[in-house]
Amino acid sequence: MAALGSEHSIVVTDEGVTLSWGGGSSGRLGHDRQSSLLGFLSNACEYTPRVINRLEGVKVKTVAAGLLHSAYVDENGNVFVFGENVVGKFSFGSDNSSGPSMLSDLPMSEEIACGGYHTCVVTVVNHKTNISLSSFLSKITKTFDKYERPFAVCWWAVRWE
Repeated sequence: MAALGSEHSIVVTDEGVTLSWGGGSSGRLGHDRQSSLLGFLSNACEYTPRVINRLEGVKVKTVAAGLLHSAYVDENGNVFVFGENVVGKFSFGSDNSSGPSMLSDLPMSEEIACGGYHTCVVTVVNHKTNISLSSFLSKITKTFDKYERPFAVCWWAVRWE
C-alpha cells in the first residue's frame, strides 16, 4: 500500500516493512528529529526510501499522508500520527513529536485519511461491546472556529452473520 503527501511518500511492502521518502521537514517521514541520512540536515529531502525504524515489527493496516503529517492504523486498530505538531493538532497535548505517537483514547480504528491540515479516522464499534465515543469526545480540548464543538460522524453498515 502507498500514501502520497504533498512532498512525501510512504509505502508498506508485502513483507510489512514501512518506508518513507521525500520532504523531511516537520517530521512527516517518521524518522524522529534527525530526518536526513547524514543526521545533521534535519529538513533535507530524502530521495531514497528509508525504513521507519520505530515501525519495525508493527503490522500496519493502512497508512495516510497529508501536507505536513502522516498517520497509520496498526493491526490492532491503534492510530499513530507523526509530523508537524500532530499531537497538539489532535488536541491530545502539545508534544511536537516527529516520531509516531499513538492516539490512545480513540476506539478501535479501521481506516485513516490525511488532508492538508486535518485527518479523518473511521472507528469500529462492535454491537457486542459497550464502547462509546462520548468518553473520547470529552477529552478533546481544542475546537475550531467554524464548529462550536467536536462532533462524531456515524456510518452504519449491516452485515448478516
